[in-house]
Amino acid sequence: VGTGEGKSILLGVLATVLALLNFDVYCASYNQYLSLRDHEDFRPLFAKFGVTKDIRYSTLPDLAEQLINREGDTRTTTAHLLLKDLPARHDHQPASKAQSAKPSVLLFDELDMFFTKDFYGSTYNPVHTWKPKGIASI
Repeated sequence: VGTGEGKSILLGVLATVLALLNFDVYCASYNQYLSLRDHEDFRPLFAKFGVTKDIRYSTLPDLAEQLINREGDTRTTTAHLLLKDLPARHDHQPASKAQSAKPSVLLFDELDMFFTKDFYGSTYNPVHTWKPKGIASI
């Protein structure tokens, strides 16, 4: 579907249908403005069908961050591990209250942008800066 030919409408309607079929739906775009605009435009439709909580719009990097950290913040966990004060597994509180057992689907707007140098072949590198006391004196 070319520019101006209704991709946003197709994605919004398809996201609604898939959510009604009990899928968690992720709509990703390369552009934060477009993602926020489309989500706001379709919020009334999602609410009308009762699927607002099942449909998420974001950029691909933001989606990666959400999915990587859904069991808990990776940076914080890494810091605890390095400092050897990792809480016991049963004390760990996931970032999201309950991970969904529902199947999920990714709908990607502007897929051709995925094949640019900014995405395709790049790695995602969540990091944590560790600054132990006394390191500056070494």
